Amino acid sequence: MDFDTFTTILDDAEREPRAYFGRAIYGKHCVSIIVREHENPYAVVASIVACNHDEVTVDKLLDVLTGTRTDSLRYDTVMYWPSIKWAGPTDDEGDEQ
Repeated sequence: MDFDTFTTILDDAEREPRAYFGRAIYGKHCVSIIVREHENPYAVVASIVACNHDEVTVDKLLDVLTGTRTDSLRYDTVMYWPSIKWAGPTDDEGDEQ
């Protein structure tokens, strides 16, 4: 699945796609979302599936979601997908001075 398709699905699910470059992806950026401590992560995934609206086949979406990884942000959790390379701007762009 490509960046634009997946981030459209995340937008439809009212999740804010963001770049993630943390644990075990070796400096590369991938797509992620933040799951707040009061949210049920299973409900978040269900909302992503529900917002697919035939953008892609269910099998392709499940392939991506099967590769979901998480990392703790103290109280919140970042949910990220290493198979979907980040193609938008990153927070660290323009920091070189």
